[in-house]
Amino acid sequence: MTLVTTEEPAMIRLALVGCEYLTRLGLSRILAGAPFLQNVGTVERAHDVLQLLSVGTLHLVLVDAGMGRVEAIRTCEEISAFPHPPGVVVLGDFDEQTAGELIVAGAAAILAPAAVTGDLPAVLRVVHLGGVLIPHPRVYLSADAAESSEARRFKESCARLNAREHAVAKGIADGLSNADLGRQLLLSEATIKLMVSKVMLKLGAGNRVQIAVIVTKAQYG
Repeated sequence: MTLVTTEEPAMIRLALVGCEYLTRLGLSRILAGAPFLQNVGTVERAHDVLQLLSVGTLHLVLVDAGMGRVEAIRTCEEISAFPHPPGVVVLGDFDEQTAGELIVAGAAAILAPAAVTGDLPAVLRVVHLGGVLIPHPRVYLSADAAESSEARRFKESCARLNAREHAVAKGIADGLSNADLGRQLLLSEATIKLMVSKVMLKLGAGNRVQIAVIVTKAQYG
């Protein structure tokens, strides 16, 4: 017997740090369109994130690099030093050296302003699952292209999956390991590994992170 779950992915709680008013409004609008994201608040400094952590789990923080290069690096360092730090996503344009310094300071992703579009929820989900992203802005779609050719292609790719493969792909997007998937679908890990390879082939994905992005964008647009 195959057990296929229909549960929704766990809610990802996040906060904005150092965002200006207009930036905050734009981000709030984008994030509101993703049912798996919950914006719990906006704070001015890294230290203020501790107040949010005191009232509940915080998975991600979005840091506006408009605060300046030095302050952005310091913010990443401070947040990464918390006992159970959330993932840090920095929004801003940086040269290669500064991007490297931000990653060393603890940033899990660096996104250029042009990349802050309708794709942001999918990117945040990948970061939450452990991905480290420094994408070029050209790989992102326009916020006005909710039903873009890329999104349609992802949906068509997912439609080629059979029921078990779809359950595996969705489980990967939800952050499940092969062992978790085996228990959920009542299959051996060896079988799950084979199915993951088939899912990668059908979706044109090179790894589990890419599977997560494809499934998320196919589902939410």
